[in-house]
Amino acid sequence: MNQQKTGSPRNKSFTVVLIIAVAIASIAFGYWIGMSSPRGVEKIYFGSCEWSDDECILHIANTGADELIINKVWINDTLLDSTDWECFPSMRLQPGDQGALYITASLAIFPQGTTYQFTIRTLAGNSFSHTAKPQGSQFTWMGYEDLEITSITWTPNSAFDIVVENTGTKDVTVNRIEVNHVGIATGSVSPTTPFTFKTTDSATTITVTYTYTKGSGYDIAVVTSSGHEFTDHFTGGQDET
Repeated sequence: MNQQKTGSPRNKSFTVVLIIAVAIASIAFGYWIGMSSPRGVEKIYFGSCEWSDDECILHIANTGADELIINKVWINDTLLDSTDWECFPSMRLQPGDQGALYITASLAIFPQGTTYQFTIRTLAGNSFSHTAKPQGSQFTWMGYEDLEITSITWTPNSAFDIVVENTGTKDVTVNRIEVNHVGIATGSVSPTTPFTFKTTDSATTITVTYTYTKGSGYDIAVVTSSGHEFTDHFTGGQDET
C-alpha cells in the first residue's frame, strides 16, 4: 500500500518561521502607518497669564478646526501631576472656545523675573508650548487673533480679491500676504500693508496684484504682526466662497 509522505520537520519549521515573520512585518507596517498619519488640525492660541506666588492662570483658546482635548501639561521639562492643574470650564475646547488653565504647582512657586515654558499636549498627541515670565501685577485676558478667508475672486491672469473676516476677539494688524509661502511686495497689496483690522470692522476685501496660472493651486496666507498665519488653498481662476 502506498503511503503519502508528510512534510519534513525542516519544512514545517520553515513554514512557522515564515508565518511569524509575515505577522511581525504586518504589525510593523501598521504601526508605521499609524505614526505617519496626520493627527488632526489642532491650534492653540495662548493669551496672557495671571500670576500669584503659588498659582498661574494661563488663558488659551482653540483656534483650530477640531475639538481639542487637553491631556498633559508640563512646566519646563517637568510633567505636572493631574492634581497640579485643571482647565476651566472644561478640558474639551470646541473650535472658537476659550478656557483658562489653572496651574497650582506644588513643586514650585512663581517668583517674578523667572521664565517658564508651559507645554500642553492634547489627546490627539499634538504639543503646544508658550513661554511667560511673572512681572509685577496680574495681567488681564487680551483676547486672541483669528482671521478667516471667506471668499476669493480672480481677475483674469493678473490679480485676485480675498474677503477676510476678523473672527477673533482681538484687533489684528495684517503684516503681509503670502502666496505659496512667499511674501507679496507691499505695493502689490491694497490696502497697503501693514494695516489694522478691528473686531468691529465688517469683512475686508484685500486686492493682490499677482500673475497666476489658471487651474494651478495656490496657498494664500494672511500673516499678522504677531506672526500668526491664516492660510487657505485655492485654485487659480476659480472663484470660491
